[in-house]
Amino acid sequence: MNALRIDPDDVLETLKEPERVYQSGPNSKYPDQWRLTGNGICITADHRGPNLVLRTVFMDGAMTPPRQDQLDTPEGREYAERYAAGLGRKGTR
Repeated sequence: MNALRIDPDDVLETLKEPERVYQSGPNSKYPDQWRLTGNGICITADHRGPNLVLRTVFMDGAMTPPRQDQLDTPEGREYAERYAAGLGRKGTR
């Protein structure tokens, strides 16, 4: 979060009142992972019993270089191809 200059208060606000909440989906490498978006950020989290465990925080909608582990899924490879072609996220351009 510090490297991206994400305000911790924005993270807390997004956790309390997200604009959108959705599950990563069956084609994702982490199908049980949840995403919460709001305030220009996306939070990924897992359920552990009654708790929500925060995994990562990133700028919502921003294209970043794909990580090696993202290339293990069809969704990740498609993302890498869009990134290499200079396209936006799927559905944005």
